[in-house]
Amino acid sequence: MLSNIKGLLFGRVLTNLSDSLVYMAILWYFNKSFSSPLITSSIFIIVSTIDLLSFSFGPLVDRVNSKRLLLVCTQVQILASFSLILFLPFLEQSTSFWKILIPIFFLVIILIASAIIYPLESKMLPNLVSRDELVKVNSVFQLTYKTLNVFLDAASTIIISFISIKYTFILTGIGFAAAWYFYRLIKLKDIDLVNKTRDLFGIQQYIVELREGLKELKRHRKLLNSLYPLVIVNFFYGIFNSTLPRFSSTYLSGSAFGYGLLLTFSSFGGMAGIAIMNFINLKSVNDYNFIAFSYLCSGFFQMFLPLGIFINPVISIAGIFFSSAFIGMVNIMFMSLVQLTISEDVLGRVSTINESLLSSMIPIGSLFGGLLVKYFNAVIPQYCYGISLMILGASFLIQNRRNKKNKFERR
Repeated sequence: MLSNIKGLLFGRVLTNLSDSLVYMAILWYFNKSFSSPLITSSIFIIVSTIDLLSFSFGPLVDRVNSKRLLLVCTQVQILASFSLILFLPFLEQSTSFWKILIPIFFLVIILIASAIIYPLESKMLPNLVSRDELVKVNSVFQLTYKTLNVFLDAASTIIISFISIKYTFILTGIGFAAAWYFYRLIKLKDIDLVNKTRDLFGIQQYIVELREGLKELKRHRKLLNSLYPLVIVNFFYGIFNSTLPRFSSTYLSGSAFGYGLLLTFSSFGGMAGIAIMNFINLKSVNDYNFIAFSYLCSGFFQMFLPLGIFINPVISIAGIFFSSAFIGMVNIMFMSLVQLTISEDVLGRVSTINESLLSSMIPIGSLFGGLLVKYFNAVIPQYCYGISLMILGASFLIQNRRNKKNKFERR
């Protein structure tokens, strides 16, 4: 069991690092080549659109042999990464159309594969650890990702700024290949060997299973109701996230370093929040009050990000650190609640439906963010996001007063 957890952890870490690296490389390639906030926003729109459509992968995640699916998706990512390297000489001499289309095409392939891999982990973990250990293991996994992401954010900005995009893509290909190696080490009898005959299924059965996931989510009314305000806030997150590169390059640094610095301290903050969750027992806390407190604090500290540029950049960095810390805490809370609430046989479908629902407004927010930067500035979106987080926290306080029980349902 321990070897399976290690294989899943190391493989997922390498997948996470590699797709983040290729994402940042293409983001800064567009930012440098075109200097257009709308084109840069298109990257965020694409990423959030893939998240929006992730519900369509749910039946695949629940039905197909998990290890086989991990390996195939990772092989696709390896192929896409090295294909980008082969196309680089062509891009240098091509028109703007191809300079935009080809990187986006391969980025979409890589991110779709990741969108399948990530819910697979959520599906596997409840089968590998006890319910009492689930929050701790989730925290360990997320803390590991965040820790390595800190070094990736710093390293990737150096690679992109001082070396070349070519070597960045080479590193991503190597990273995906290493992830494939660790996924091969996983042996999950309970998950991988059950109902192999069900690997292939038609469109009609696919739709039936997708509906089953929707019915399961609707059955847990408290969980579903908690997602609706998050959808609205994610509209403002789309605005914030798509404008952060321009905000950092305008007010902090003219190169990728400023953006990398914000991402690095955001990761440090997320790590701190995730680490704190190791010491919190879900049985002893009021679910609604905990979530409300986390969002209120996150929104409060988010306001320091734009305020700091008028006083001291250190204040901006501290703001994004503490804001991300509380977001890290509440993310672990929600992840564990879903795993404790939803039946394992439909967990993949419900997890991807949740992801799609939460991501539904991010593409619109990203587009709106590009327009805000083009016609106004990159400061306004930062305030909007902070205010929306505080309103979200207030909404959970209201929900707590309306509910007789202060807990989400547990299975």
